[in-house]
Amino acid sequence: MKKLKIFALLSSLFLSASVFGQNEQNIRLTVLEPVSETIDATALSALYNNLNQAVSLNEMNSYDVHNRFLMYSEVSVVDTQKSTTVPAVYIAQIEVTVYFLDNEKKTILAQETLSAKGTAAVEDKAVMKAVRSIKARDSKLKKVINIGRNKAAEILASETEYNDAPDVDDNGTPDVSWMKNFE
Repeated sequence: MKKLKIFALLSSLFLSASVFGQNEQNIRLTVLEPVSETIDATALSALYNNLNQAVSLNEMNSYDVHNRFLMYSEVSVVDTQKSTTVPAVYIAQIEVTVYFLDNEKKTILAQETLSAKGTAAVEDKAVMKAVRSIKARDSKLKKVINIGRNKAAEILASETEYNDAPDVDDNGTPDVSWMKNFE
């Protein structure tokens, strides 16, 4: 009888672990184009590629805009200074805030702010170098992805039905306008 109870306990643990693992495999993360009012499209495109690479390294990458889980990022220039050295160079400091979102429940599962600096003879190039210095293997970026994945797996494990169709606008772009309420 004791062996039967132990077997039942181990079986239930194995079953719950396999269900959790299946949910974790179903988690796909779509990276949205970074948002910024002051940074040019070329720098944002470079950041978008690095964020996609980070998600891909964590085996969660998807380009389907209908994914429930999204990576949303905002980039801002914190400071630019001109050095007093000869020749003068610009030093730009940026912050990238990365969000792991559940677009169905309209919640932020994880967020992290990354800081970077870049130097160049021209201010725009210094900002570009700062943006490009955010690497796919950055530990803070990996942390936000892992925290978000774990929370997403918990949510999926607790739900009985999984709806794979979050809000999408007329252009087929995920609607993350609800993020403005968090600012």
